[in-house]
Amino acid sequence: MKKIIALLFVICFISCQDKEVITTLSGKIAGTDSKEIELEGINFSKKIPLQANGTFADTLELPYDGMYYLLLSDEKSYYVYLENGFSLN
Repeated sequence: MKKIIALLFVICFISCQDKEVITTLSGKIAGTDSKEIELEGINFSKKIPLQANGTFADTLELPYDGMYYLLLSDEKSYYVYLENGFSLN
């Protein structure tokens, strides 16, 4: 009986641990001279380098699910909705 209780305790402990969730952001931007884009949110900022052909890819650990501001250049910026675990292409 004690072994069964111990086994149940171990299973509960393992299942309650937080798992790391990664968000993938990738794409291609045409017609820009910029070398990088920037993703901004509340207390969050990440610069993502652009390849010579305009493609980019990065994995992110987001502090929250919600709206982020994607800055392409001084004139172009967009809102994007991101959640942990998303794969946005």
